[in-house]
Amino acid sequence: MPTRFLTHNGLTLSIGEWGARLRLDVGMIRTRLDRLGWAVARALTTPADWRFCKGGRPRKGVPRPVPQLRQHKATTRAFIRWAVTITAATSVSGTPLRPGRSAAGLLRSG
Repeated sequence: MPTRFLTHNGLTLSIGEWGARLRLDVGMIRTRLDRLGWAVARALTTPADWRFCKGGRPRKGVPRPVPQLRQHKATTRAFIRWAVTITAATSVSGTPLRPGRSAAGLLRSG
């Protein structure tokens, strides 16, 4: 893609140089000009709304949400417990897990 130059206040620079100079994302400048149809002056002088930039602004004092616990379709166990059960039952050191014997005990005995 050829380098695109913009002139604002008598200064002609490429979009990348304008972005570095004004601390604006190059994609944001291009979107404002091409998709939104803004004038060059408006595209370069309007500050970025950081709430909508990549990642957004981190909230202070608010804990991150916990992912939702999924259920396995075949059983009522939580997915992680189902995966551990299948793994432990099929092979732990090549020995199948017998009823009444825990995976931890099997690992200790070798």
